Amino acid sequence: MNDNLQTILVIITVGFAAWFLVKKFLWNPKKKKNSCDKDDCGCH
Repeated sequence: MNDNLQTILVIITVGFAAWFLVKKFLWNPKKKKNSCDKDDCGCH
């Protein structure tokens, strides 16, 4: 029974890590916006 519990925990951990990486890098990565229209932000 202990082996089954360890296997389940490993599968959950690997699944969570894969979900995190897909969400962070592949699914709508956040793009930085530089809005220099309203004020001088020092990007020129």
